[in-house]
Parts: sequence; C-alpha cells; structure tokens
Amino acid sequence: MSKYVNTTGLRNPDWLWATLKKNPEGLLFLAAGCALLLRRGRSIERIEQARSDAQEYLGHRESISDDIPRQNPVGEWAKEASRIAENARDRAASLSQKMSETAADYAGAASEYARDTREKVVDQSRRLAEKGQRTVHSVMQEQPLAVALFGLVAGAAVAAALPTTIPERRVLGPAIQSHA
Repeated sequence: MSKYVNTTGLRNPDWLWATLKKNPEGLLFLAAGCALLLRRGRSIERIEQARSDAQEYLGHRESISDDIPRQNPVGEWAKEASRIAENARDRAASLSQKMSETAADYAGAASEYARDTREKVVDQSRRLAEKGQRTVHSVMQEQPLAVALFGLVAGAAVAAALPTTIPERRVLGPAIQSHA
C-alpha cells in the first residue's frame, strides 16, 4: 500500500504536495498546456477580429486570403510556456518557503507549549509534595498518638490480607485453634 493512502482508502492531503516535490515538471507541463489552450482561443479571436477590421478598412466585403504573413505561433507558444513555467517555478518556490516557515512556526509553538506544560506539571507536583510533607509533619508534631494508632491499624490490615506463614502456624497454631 502507498504511504500516501490512509486506512480508510482515502488519500492523505499531503500526497499532492509530496508528488509535486518529487516531480514538479508535471505541474509545469499541465500549467503550460492550459496556458496554450487559453492563449490559442484568444489568438483565434484576435485573428478573426483583425480580418474583420481589415475588411472594413479596405471597404469591401471580399474575404481576405489566408496568405497574410503570420507570426510564428509555435515560437510564441514556446516563449509563453517558458514564461509560465518560470512563474510556476517561482510560485512553487515561494509557496514552499512559506509552508516551511509555517511548519517551523507550528513546531516552535508546539515545543513552547510542551515546555510550558512540563514546567507547570513539575511546579504543581513540587507544591503538592511540599504541602503533603508539611501536613504529615504537623500531624506528627501535634498528634503523635494518632500517628502511632494509624500505623498499628495499617499494619494489622496488611497482615490480615497476607496468608499465614509456616513459622506463624507453628508458634500461634494452638492459639488460633482455640479461638476458631
């Protein structure tokens, strides 16, 4: 599968830009062909207008022969195509530069956002840790008996959750059986 096709089968929007980067001549040929088609339509209209103007100027309604010297249309088309290709190249280079600058701006903004977020998380974590330490320290200073009682209850809860060991059964075996 092409790297420009996503999992839904639709083309990724970047495929056109990547294709143009790999093969800009295709775009130039397309633009030159379109320009030639558009120019040809206008040239025919201009030739017909010139014939009509010439007929009126000469004052008669006879057809003017096709032997009127003409300019070399192939040379004109080639020059026009070359000019269009040069303009397309310049436009593509300008667009590429703008896109590169925009991508760099986005990357910079994302990096700055990530750095700011990291700093905020580190700062909040540090403040929470300091607050927790102050709270524990003040409780230990003001109510040491409550801390000892909490430690005893937590130890009993952990001990009750764990299975008994062989040495515990040997030592406490008769006492456990008498209470059971």
